[in-house]
Amino acid sequence: MLQSFVPGVPAFCTLAAWKGRVIASVCFVAEQTHPALSGASTIVRHIENEEMDRASATMTAALGCSGFVSYDFMLDRETGRAALIEMNPRSVSSTHLGAVFGRDICGAFAAELSGAPLPAAQPVQMTAAVALFRRNWSETRTALICSPRTSSTTCRKTIRHWWKPIYGC
Repeated sequence: MLQSFVPGVPAFCTLAAWKGRVIASVCFVAEQTHPALSGASTIVRHIENEEMDRASATMTAALGCSGFVSYDFMLDRETGRAALIEMNPRSVSSTHLGAVFGRDICGAFAAELSGAPLPAAQPVQMTAAVALFRRNWSETRTALICSPRTSSTTCRKTIRHWWKPIYGC
């Protein structure tokens, strides 16, 4: 298979859908991948990106998807424009993090299937990067929940506050 190279920063949108309708979605940018440049995300940061949301919803509707879907993008370093490069018709390693960032993807899908009310999207209260693998957390202690803009005291409080929900997902 041949594929053209799209330069930029890797990002993705993971979502739950039913019969082509997006129920809930959340977007992340990959701050670190393994292997570098083309591998799986190992440290991610939540982002709001209307262009990624729109492209994901359009593809989901066109394909009539039901279940968990993830779309990979490359974000142009200068303009921030999103280029869709791949679709994964499955849950990815960050789907469960939606709840931490105010978008409960799994809860929304369960509600849709059971006929319960969908959980409302909550305001994002955390802007920190999240290490998806323990090895990355131990190598970069502040990557689990802390951002460079937070003090170490805030980081410790944030880790205590958010670690349990992340670990329990």
